[in-house]
Amino acid sequence: MRMAAPSGEPARTGSGYIAALFETVDRLPVETVFVARLGESLSVRTQLEDVTHTRRLADSGDEVPPILVHRESLRVIDGLHRMRAAVLNGRRTIEVKFFDGPEHDAFLLAVAANVKHGLPLNAGERHDAARQVAAMHPDWSNRAIAAVAGISPHRVAEIRRSGGTAAPATTIGLDGRSRPVDGSEGRRRAAELFLGNPEYSIREVARRAAISPSTAADVKTRILRNANPLPPRMRGGQGPGPARRDEAPSAEGMAALFDTLCRDPSLRFSESGRTLLRMFEACARVDRQRDQIVHDLPAHRAETVHELLLACAERWRSMAGEVRTAQRGTRQSSAS
Repeated sequence: MRMAAPSGEPARTGSGYIAALFETVDRLPVETVFVARLGESLSVRTQLEDVTHTRRLADSGDEVPPILVHRESLRVIDGLHRMRAAVLNGRRTIEVKFFDGPEHDAFLLAVAANVKHGLPLNAGERHDAARQVAAMHPDWSNRAIAAVAGISPHRVAEIRRSGGTAAPATTIGLDGRSRPVDGSEGRRRAAELFLGNPEYSIREVARRAAISPSTAADVKTRILRNANPLPPRMRGGQGPGPARRDEAPSAEGMAALFDTLCRDPSLRFSESGRTLLRMFEACARVDRQRDQIVHDLPAHRAETVHELLLACAERWRSMAGEVRTAQRGTRQSSAS
C-alpha cells in the first residue's frame, strides 16, 4: 500500500513522500535478531560492500543506530556495513527496526538513506536509482524524483527520455499538485488573463490558469517585453517566432557575456554595478556545482530551498522585464 497524505492534503511525492516514510520508521520498535537471518541489501550500489568502510566501522568501537530491514524479504534497507562490521567483531545478533511496508517503499528508503548519509551513492548509482524511482512512480514530476535520487531534474528528464519512459501528460510535483507536463495551454490562459485584467496579481493569474507563480511571472515578463508567452521549446511548429532572442544562452554564452560585463568600467567602478557582477558570478558558481548542491541538500530542507529558488526566479524574471522596459524607454527618449 502506497504512502498516502492525510485526508484533505495534497498527495505526497519526492522528499515529502520519503519524509513520511521516515516518520513511520522513527516510530518502529527496536528488536534484536540473529544476523544469520538477514539477507542482502536493497541498495542500488554496484559494489554492495566497501570493505575499508566496514573495517573502519568495526574498529571505531562507536555505538551505532539499529539497522533497517524489510520484514517480508529480510533484506537490509539501511545498515549493511554496520551489519558486516558486527560480524567482524564476532557478534551473532544485531539491533534491527523492521519495516512492514511494500518492497517499492523499502527501496525508496534505501535510496534516500544512502544519498544523504553514510557512504553516499556515486553519480552512476544515483542515476540508476532515479531510473528505478521513475518506473515505480511514473506520475511523479522530474523534480520529485530528483529530490529522492539526489540529482538534478534535467538529469531525470534525460534518463526518462533515454529509457523510453518519458513523463506522462500530467505529473505530481513536490508540492503535491498535479500539473500538465506541456504547460503551453496554461501559459496561453495566463497571457489572456494578464492582457484582459492588468490589475490581476501574479498569484491570482497562477491560480486561475492552474500554473505555478514562477511560470505566471515568466509569462508576465514576456508580455512586458512584447514577446511570445511561450518559450521556444513549447512552440512546436510555430517556428522560432519573434521571441527568438529570449532563448537562454548556453553555459559558454553566459561566460562570454559575463566576461564582457566584467570589462566594462561603468559597472566595475560603481557600487550597483559591482553588486550586479557579484550576482552573476554567484549564479555561475551555483550552476557549475548544481548536481553536487542537489546531492548534498538535506531532505528536510528540500521544500524550503525549492520555494526560495522559485521566489528568486520570479524576482529575477521581474527584474529582467524591468531592465528591458527601461532600455526601451531610454531608446525612445534618445530618439525624441
